[in-house]
Amino acid sequence: ASRNHDAHRVKYTLACIDAAAADPEATPLYLAAAAYLNDWWDQRGDPTDPHPEFVGLDT
Repeated sequence: ASRNHDAHRVKYTLACIDAAAADPEATPLYLAAAAYLNDWWDQRGDPTDPHPEFVGLDT
């Protein structure tokens, strides 16, 4: 998410990571939610993204 300039995407992903840390039993759920959002975003792209060459990279 940090490779994307969209603040909502970054904040949502961080919130999922924080929630996973606070509730270890639900970690798979929170990480799946973050992965789903990022996959969704990568598939649709963002025409205003100043670095589209980084979209979809597994780093």
